[in-house]
Amino acid sequence: MRWIIIMGLLLMSELLKGQESAGSVDTLQTSAFEPRDWGSAVIPLAQGLAVTAGSSRFREREAVFSRHGSPLWEYGPGVAPLATTWVLKSAGVESRSTTRRMALAQLTGLGLQTGLSQLLKHTVCEVRPDGSDDESFPSGHSSLAFFCATVLDYEYGHHSPWISVGGYSLAVLTQFRRIHHNRHYVNDVVTGAGIGILSAHLGYFITDRLFRVRGERQATMCCGDSQFLAKYDHRPTSLSLSSGLLYGYNGIPHHLYDVSEDARLCHLRTTVGYSTSLTYDYFLDSHWAVETMGMLSQYKVQALSERKEERSEVNGNNLYQYHLTLGGLYSLTIGRQSRLGVRAFAGGRFSPGVAFKGPDGETAVRLKSRNDFEYGCGLNYELSGSSRYVSGLSCDYIHACSPLLRSRWQLGTYWRIML
Repeated sequence: MRWIIIMGLLLMSELLKGQESAGSVDTLQTSAFEPRDWGSAVIPLAQGLAVTAGSSRFREREAVFSRHGSPLWEYGPGVAPLATTWVLKSAGVESRSTTRRMALAQLTGLGLQTGLSQLLKHTVCEVRPDGSDDESFPSGHSSLAFFCATVLDYEYGHHSPWISVGGYSLAVLTQFRRIHHNRHYVNDVVTGAGIGILSAHLGYFITDRLFRVRGERQATMCCGDSQFLAKYDHRPTSLSLSSGLLYGYNGIPHHLYDVSEDARLCHLRTTVGYSTSLTYDYFLDSHWAVETMGMLSQYKVQALSERKEERSEVNGNNLYQYHLTLGGLYSLTIGRQSRLGVRAFAGGRFSPGVAFKGPDGETAVRLKSRNDFEYGCGLNYELSGSSRYVSGLSCDYIHACSPLLRSRWQLGTYWRIML
C-alpha cells in the first residue's frame, strides 16, 4: 500500500500545481492516443484472460517443470527501449514530449504497471511452472518490457519505424525467455503485454488530463509521410513482424513419443502455443502479392500420469517448431488508410525432438523429431498512420499433415514496415 499512498500524494501535488499555473503551461498541443493504440492493449489483455479461463485443465494437477535460473540481466532486453528513450533525449533528438511531460508520464505509467501486475499476482495466486512460488500471473517482466517498448514507440517512432519494431522485438524476446525458463505460462506473458501497453497509454493520458501538462509536439505531415501513404495505397511491399497465440487440440498421440521402461505410463499435453514470425510481402501491383514467412512457435508440454489421482514424476519441457512457408496475398484498400487481406500459404515445419527427464535426471520420455508439410489460409485487417509503419490483426488456420498438433488457429498482431 505504500506505493499507492506515495502516488496519491504526487498526483495531488501535481494537480494543484497544474490548476495554479494552467494559464502559463507550455503552448504545445496535446492529443489523445488513437483508437488503435488502445486496441493494441485491449487485444492481448482479452487473449490472456481468455487463455487463463480456458487452460485450467492444463494446471488442474500440479505441473512438474525443471527449474531454470532467472538472472537479473533478463531485465536488460526489456528495459533497453526505455533507456534508449532517455539516451536519445539526452543526445538532443526531438521527442514527441517535453522532458517534464515525458518524465511524469513514465513515472505514472510505471506506477500503474507495477500496481496492476502486483495486484493480479496476489489476487490470482497462480503457481509458476517451476513451482517456486504462486506469483506467475501475470508476468512482470513482460508487462515492463511492453511498457518500455510502447514509450519508445510513442516518443521516437515517428523518426523511423525500425525504432518501434526494434523495441517491440526486444519485448517479444523477453516473453519467449520467460516461457523457456519455466517461469511463466503463455497466458502470463500475453496478459503482461496488455498491462504494459495499457499502463503506458494511461500514463500519458493521466499526465495530460490530471496533471494539466501540455507538452506534446504534433508531428507535421512531411514529404516522407506523403510518400509512405502513396506507397501504402498503390504498392505496399513490406516486411512484417508478428506475434500471436495458437489454439487447437492439445493432446499428443502416444505413438509419437517413447517411454523408458523405468518410467510410469504418462501422456503429453500442451498449452496454447505462442508464435512470432517475420514475413516479406512483395506486391506485384496494388492488390496481389507474393509472400514468404519464417515463424517460430513455442508450446509448454506437461507429462501427466495416466491416473488422475497420481502426480507424474516426469518433468515437462518446451516444444519448439520452425516454420517456413510461401504463399499469395490479395489485399484490398478499405476507406482511407486501412486494408483487408486474404492469404493462402504452404510450406514445411520442423519439430526437433524433446527429452523429458525423470527425478533421477535420466530421460524418461522422448518426443521424436519430425519434418511435416503444412498449409493454411487467413485474414488480416490493418490501419496505417503517419508513423511510417502499419499495425494490424490477423487470423489464420494452419493444417499440418501430421498427427502432432495437426490443426491450429492463430490469432495475432503485427507491425508492417514499408520497404
